[in-house]
Amino acid sequence: MKLCAIGAVTAAALATAVIGFAGPAAAATSVTAGLHGDPEAGAQNWSKQTYDDCAIMAAAHLIGYFNGTTPSEEEIVGVAAATPSQAHPGSIYIKPANLDDPNTGGGTDQADIPVLMSVYGLNAVYIDDDLAAETGYDTGMAALEKYLDTSGAVLAMADADIIWNDPGDYGIHAVVVTGVDTANGIVHLNDSGPENGADEQVPIRDFERAWGMYGHQLVVATT
Repeated sequence: MKLCAIGAVTAAALATAVIGFAGPAAAATSVTAGLHGDPEAGAQNWSKQTYDDCAIMAAAHLIGYFNGTTPSEEEIVGVAAATPSQAHPGSIYIKPANLDDPNTGGGTDQADIPVLMSVYGLNAVYIDDDLAAETGYDTGMAALEKYLDTSGAVLAMADADIIWNDPGDYGIHAVVVTGVDTANGIVHLNDSGPENGADEQVPIRDFERAWGMYGHQLVVATT
């Protein structure tokens, strides 16, 4: 089942991916006993996806974390369908043509995630290994921990087969990282794919491998 079908970020789209990014989010979290981020708070903003919309659902979880109210799937789908994409012709997201087959949908381009979040008053930046120098924001585990210390949660794209320990050829999948626990070797996720994806826990080594497969892609939101 295709969950996301996230497309490649083009150079033209990069210009729209950085939207009013002024610095780290103001709502900082404390680092306690090796824990970066706030998994307990992040888990309160989880909901399950129905369509091939993991990217906009992850955005909804992040919006809920920062704004206090998590958009429902139907709301975020409606907003994405009504918002022009800045990466390709048409809107950010359209439901699959056959609602019984998520593979008939087109997914979401990474560069449009900050665009969608801006509708909710959040500034955000898209980062990957290739774009880190241009954006001025690093990626990789050390950078991820830093962003979690500052903002509490970030959006990442990783390989679902590894995260779920299921070789089903699911491919790239968007999740919200709510914590990295270096003391216990665990990454905490909000994952809209599984039935119980709130505070999904994955070994750090597995997450790093799954995330690194797609160039350590992140969307970091600011207030």
